[in-house]
Amino acid sequence: MRMCLFLFSLFSLSAHAQKFPKVNFNHFYLVIDSADLVAIKNSDFIKNEFAAMQTKTTIADSAATWTGTYLFGLDNYFEIFDSSGVGEPTGIAGIGFSVDGIGEIQQLDTILSKKYKIETRAREKQYDDKKVPWSTLLDIDDSAFNMQTHIYWWVMEYKPEYYDYNHWKYTNNQLTRTTYLSQYAAERKNKIFKRFTGITLKTTMQEKNMLSGFLLSCGYKKIDEHSFASPEDFIIHFKDRNKNDRYAVESVSFECNEPHSGTEKISVHIQIEFQNNSGRLVFE
Repeated sequence: MRMCLFLFSLFSLSAHAQKFPKVNFNHFYLVIDSADLVAIKNSDFIKNEFAAMQTKTTIADSAATWTGTYLFGLDNYFEIFDSSGVGEPTGIAGIGFSVDGIGEIQQLDTILSKKYKIETRAREKQYDDKKVPWSTLLDIDDSAFNMQTHIYWWVMEYKPEYYDYNHWKYTNNQLTRTTYLSQYAAERKNKIFKRFTGITLKTTMQEKNMLSGFLLSCGYKKIDEHSFASPEDFIIHFKDRNKNDRYAVESVSFECNEPHSGTEKISVHIQIEFQNNSGRLVFE
């Protein structure tokens, strides 16, 4: 009898482990100054050789509106905001994580609620006169921390209604990032940039402790005291932020579709460094 109970317990633990959702990097945003954004948008190298780039305005929920400039990869992307247009200080950053499976955000909510005060909310996207269910967002409800941090993060799960509205096919209840970004496949063709593979954040000790604890709770692997890896080996690295640091993101690493070398200076504060099949977008 005891052996049966023991085996049942092992089976239950195994089943629970199998249900732990994979939380992967989806995108990040950075608020930069107007001069740096103009330099990015006017860069012939970025537009013609480096990446699929687009500036667009999004209308969500009842009245939320924002305009961003985007660099799209195969399964993740970079969202850039002008500090003069979003009402946030230069240097503020955010990371959007995501789960692929329908219902996995609820599973994650159950897991994280044991440690954090969690808030979830639904988002809709406005198309002309039609509102389409877009995603469910999950984040930590900590107003004291959010009032002083320079780095925000959340987890999202796309809605099947959004995929259906855009006629995107999906199977096995998997609403993947690759499918979501397939709409930019033509623009990505023959570009150097393939996908982002890591990010280096400039943080306070409080920000580092808060985010690293969250990453561990989401199943990330601790590489060392300053680095963590997602299930897909996207690396999040922490460095101490100094008072003179302009941006909360020091750099993002990426994979190339084709070998490239050299350095492209985009602005006084931004450059792209290449080393064969990889590179870094650096913010100074």
